[in-house]
Amino acid sequence: MTKYVKINKDMNKRINKQIKEYLSPDYIYLPYNNKDSLNVKGKEEIYKNSIVLANKNKFVYSPVSGTVMGLCDNIVDGKNQKTIVIENNFKENVSKSSGIKKDPYNISKNDLIKIVKSYGAFDENLNGKTLVINGIDNEPNEATFSYLIEEHTDQILEVVDALINILDIHKCFFAIKDSDSNNVITLLNQMGTYPNIELKLMKDYYPIGNKDILIKELVLNSKMDDGVVYLTVEDAFNIYNVLKRKTPITEKLVTIGGNLLTKSKVVKVKIGTRIADIVADEFKIKKDEYHIIINGLLSGYEIDSLNAIITPNIRSIFIEEVNTEKPVKCINCGLCHINCPVSADPRYGINMNKCIKCGLCNYICPSKIHLVGDKHE
Repeated sequence: MTKYVKINKDMNKRINKQIKEYLSPDYIYLPYNNKDSLNVKGKEEIYKNSIVLANKNKFVYSPVSGTVMGLCDNIVDGKNQKTIVIENNFKENVSKSSGIKKDPYNISKNDLIKIVKSYGAFDENLNGKTLVINGIDNEPNEATFSYLIEEHTDQILEVVDALINILDIHKCFFAIKDSDSNNVITLLNQMGTYPNIELKLMKDYYPIGNKDILIKELVLNSKMDDGVVYLTVEDAFNIYNVLKRKTPITEKLVTIGGNLLTKSKVVKVKIGTRIADIVADEFKIKKDEYHIIINGLLSGYEIDSLNAIITPNIRSIFIEEVNTEKPVKCINCGLCHINCPVSADPRYGINMNKCIKCGLCNYICPSKIHLVGDKHE
């Protein structure tokens, strides 16, 4: 049986109830590497949603209209990389879409795969007979998925129902935490309209939002061989926008918080926005020295500068106080092994090939030893 832990709610800083929008940055930075085909030139005026980069059947679209200024270095998903700089002219002139059928849900599976990939909505496996929709934020200090459900319940349920038909799904589970009370009530009230979607209320334990753990909880072993299609509610909402609104994915929600910020917020931002610009405009950092942690205090990774850009892979950003507490010698209590959801034992390197890097062993260790993952002490 998989083991879980109730995370201390002191970690979960209260988040503003309303989504904050930061959609007018002065500049946008789009990651570029030598394998990409550049579709623009320096000093060229471009429209919002125009193709900037192409790589086979995958495209990168401009989130703004403006002028291509050249290249500069930024941190992209934890690594230094060249980025294309676009100066925003704030006009939001939009490039015309190539067009999707009037009935966006009357398409074949192959067409669906091509469309969602080319528009940047989804690029993973869509083959399987069971569909799992994850509405659980990966960590207790994140609220991105919960806010997405609250703001876009109708759209998410509509597209999930359509995907069941397009992908020939036999069973669909929509999972949220039972403690996400507002969304539980909303979804229960609407599920009668969508009989093919089964709502699953999961206990508020960590790391139930992890992909592998959630699939293991919901899908019978006998059904695994038929394949599982896994989507987060963010994936589902992105697919909705591509199919229904005929727009590429150029915006996303990000949880921004931490014990050195005066407030924690879920912010709607343009992909390619520099984190430094968002923080300077929307937040106040209480101290000069801090850690920047991406994608969760438990399982996230640290970057050394706010000169990093928002990518589709970023769920959350935390500005945390530097921890001066030092680890002490292991007391061999075994809590890391006892509480590991995949029964690994980091003390002796046992079953570490199964490790999902949830960071639970680091959190639970009374000696404060950093056992796995990125270090942010």
